[in-house]
Amino acid sequence: MRRTVVALAIRDVSQTLQAEAGKLFTLFEAMQQEVTLIAKRTRDPTIVTFDRQFSAMRPAFERVRADIQNYSWFLSSAADEYVHQHPADKEATRRAMDQLP
Repeated sequence: MRRTVVALAIRDVSQTLQAEAGKLFTLFEAMQQEVTLIAKRTRDPTIVTFDRQFSAMRPAFERVRADIQNYSWFLSSAADEYVHQHPADKEATRRAMDQLP
């Protein structure tokens, strides 16, 4: 049963990471749109330069999102393997999953 609880905790962390990775990139995109909009409105050279620099950071944010998602998938797989190493825990896992909302 202990393995089941640990696996469920790991899965929860995995799901949280997956959701937060998406939120992080969504926030970056919103910020980028705002900076671009301000740069177009003001045409201030400093803001236009900042807009270009900010846009150049997109690949870094995409990479961070991908890395977090990959780590999330790794955790989920590790949780599955951890539980299924012991056949007695399969029934405990099923019962615990049945109790989830």
